[in-house]
Amino acid sequence: YKVHLTQQNILAELTATTRTGFHRYSFPEEKPAKLFLNSGKRGSSISCTLVSPTRLEGAVGNRYFVAEFDSPVVETSVWNGQQLAPGNTTGSQAGEGLVCGFGELKNDVLQVKVGLSLTSIEAAAKNLEAECPEWDFEKTHKKAETAWNDVLSAISVSGTNEDDKTIFYTALYHTCFLPQIINDVDGKYPGLDKNIRQAEGYNFYNNYAFWDSFRTKYPLYSLWIPG
Repeated sequence: YKVHLTQQNILAELTATTRTGFHRYSFPEEKPAKLFLNSGKRGSSISCTLVSPTRLEGAVGNRYFVAEFDSPVVETSVWNGQQLAPGNTTGSQAGEGLVCGFGELKNDVLQVKVGLSLTSIEAAAKNLEAECPEWDFEKTHKKAETAWNDVLSAISVSGTNEDDKTIFYTALYHTCFLPQIINDVDGKYPGLDKNIRQAEGYNFYNNYAFWDSFRTKYPLYSLWIPG
C-alpha cells in the first residue's frame, strides 16, 4: 500500500508478512520527522512505552506489539486527547497517543517494523525476529507480492476486458481478508476460554465471517483452496 499525504508532503508505504508490518515514510527535506501512535479507533486506548531510542512496546486491548525504528527517537510527548505533555509512556485513557520525534533524518526516510501477537509482547518480538529480521523494505514487499500472486493465480480467467479482470481479482483478493491466522510463529494462540493453546503442525485461524458467507465464500474456498 502507498499513499501520498499531500498536506504534509509525506509518502507513506506499507507492506507485511503474516505477523508483522513494515512501514516506510519519506519526509520533506530538512523537515523534522514525527510519528503519532494511537489506537487508530475512536474511543479506544493504547498502552505503550519507548523502552529504548529505537524500540517501542505496548498493546491495544489484547493485541500486543513491538515496533522498531531504523532511526533513533530524540524526543517524545504524550497526547492526552486535549494537549501534549512530556513523557514516553501512555496510559489507558481513550484518545491517548505517543508522539515520537526523530529530528532530521538521513535521506529523509524513516522505516518502522512492527511485530504483532495476541498472546504477549515477548511473542510479538519473536514474531518480528522470525519473519522480518532485515531492514529491507523492497525484499519484504517482493515476498508479499509473490505470496499473494501464488494464491490468486490458482484461478485463471481469460477475456479481452482488462477492467473485468481487475474487478475479478480484486474481489478474489478481498475474500482472503477473513479468516486470519492468529497463532504466533511458535504455534501459541489464545483460546476462547482465554487460555493459551498450542497449534502443533498447523496454523490456527479465527475471525470467521459466517453471516451468509456459507452460501458463497466457503463453497469458493472448497474449490479454490480445499486444503
